[in-house]
Amino acid sequence: MKSNSDRKPVAILGSGPAGLMAADIAASAGYPVQIFEKKKGPGRKLLIAGSSGLNVTYDDTQENFHTHYLGPEGRFEKILKAFPPSSWLEYLDQLGMKTFKGTSRRYFIEGLKASTLLHAWLTSLQKKGAEIFYQHECDGFETTPSHGVRLRFTNGKEMECAAACFCLGGGSYEESESPLRWPGIFLKKDLRFHPFRASNVGFQVD
Repeated sequence: MKSNSDRKPVAILGSGPAGLMAADIAASAGYPVQIFEKKKGPGRKLLIAGSSGLNVTYDDTQENFHTHYLGPEGRFEKILKAFPPSSWLEYLDQLGMKTFKGTSRRYFIEGLKASTLLHAWLTSLQKKGAEIFYQHECDGFETTPSHGVRLRFTNGKEMECAAACFCLGGGSYEESESPLRWPGIFLKKDLRFHPFRASNVGFQVD
């Protein structure tokens, strides 16, 4: 069996919550992990979301929780059965994050600061050997003869990894990008991309 130092890393593109969770799963399974973030710092959307209080889940039954989500029938029911809100709260506790339930039935991080959660999450990943590289924006990829993935970055660097997980986020906070850049990575591969649409916008009808 190859040691971690002999194995190609698993690459995680993006340092938001999805990327950090993917990195944790891969690192916990014993894979060397490298996280690539295009900005100068991690978790920008998480920090934005936590600027006015960080609610992390909602108090509802396991049977009913999936009804709060829209999408193909059964998708979120299956996802939330595999990883229910109780498991998410347990995970936060393992990171040292204490939570409480507010009067709105929402759960919050004590202190209401996303920066505290982000710091704890990154510290946990670093203890598991994960590395993070900033100002690395991926602009292309292809598979390799050795059944890996080669990533290309806008700064001219390339790297080969065993697998790549793209966690590139939505477009609501990328005001400087019009159009959003990262879908181009997949459009070059003739992969279909449905443009983002607002899902929580209120409107008035005459």
